Amino acid sequence: MIDIYQINYFFMDAHSRLLAVLPALLIAFFLGFLPFSANRGRPPLWPLLSAVLKVPGDRLNRRHRPSLDLVVRGGVLCALWLWAMAALGWLLAEPLLLHAPILGQGMVLGLLLVASSLGRLVFGLYTAMEKGQSPQGLYYALAHASGRNLTMADTFTITRVAVALLGQMFVRGLVGPVFWFVVAGLPGAFVYTGLAVFNACYRDEGGQGGFARVSSALASAADLIPEAVVCVLLMLAPLFTPGSRRLTGSMPWMGTKGRASAAQGGLPVTVLAWALNMTLGGPGQSLSGDSFVAPWVGPDSATAQNSHRHLKRALYLTGIAQVLFVFGICVLIYAVKEWIA
Repeated sequence: MIDIYQINYFFMDAHSRLLAVLPALLIAFFLGFLPFSANRGRPPLWPLLSAVLKVPGDRLNRRHRPSLDLVVRGGVLCALWLWAMAALGWLLAEPLLLHAPILGQGMVLGLLLVASSLGRLVFGLYTAMEKGQSPQGLYYALAHASGRNLTMADTFTITRVAVALLGQMFVRGLVGPVFWFVVAGLPGAFVYTGLAVFNACYRDEGGQGGFARVSSALASAADLIPEAVVCVLLMLAPLFTPGSRRLTGSMPWMGTKGRASAAQGGLPVTVLAWALNMTLGGPGQSLSGDSFVAPWVGPDSATAQNSHRHLKRALYLTGIAQVLFVFGICVLIYAVKEWIA
């Protein structure tokens, strides 16, 4: 039977982890200003984890194999990969909990967060489009961060991809890792990040292919609460964001028409499309050269011929939502401290 002492121990652990989130956010913010090239728009550890995963993954993901065979191969590799990520998180957590439970864990967690690097990338795209320039380096960074081939893409497509990436990474590169860190410590954060990296490597926005089917199902479950948190934040942010639609509670939530699939980013991408009154999604091509068909996302009144100014409004919207997220973390820290006292 769970007694009051066990509950207090749980909240004490949660309080120390919440405190570790604050230095993690600061570290991720300052890391975003380092001169990354193709790694901008992704958490610092993602490129390394992707490179390690692709060594066995590319050997097993044979497109000519039957769909069931790919599902089994992908499921086995996903299970082994998540086990390795949990072990890595546990190995890092053990010494840190003894010597630096707050700052040490915060430093490691900061490597799993995307923070300011994506904002710098999208703002760079906005300023370049405003001046009529074509920054190939930024297009290359956006292509690698989104997993889409943008070689022949026009400015409308690039804008849609960048705005959708803001919504996707708000969950997978910020709220998701923080949530699972608070719940399960560094092992939980590493398992969640490993799952996100697996899907980033082997799942396109059309949801095609069987290799990532198991990981997609797991990601849908792991993202359930983080996506709900992000949706609430994004629906509050238009109250403080110029040029954004104020959403009535049920607009992006009700019905299936105009909603993003899980592979496209789910409800957060849907909320962004409705708030900015623009169309996201649509067909595209992955970095491996495979074409995919993904549904269009957004209200019927929106148009796919967007403007680069949508990038600026999307940055305002997600920036305000992230400030609200940090404020919410601080409120949780105070509330848990009062409970323990």
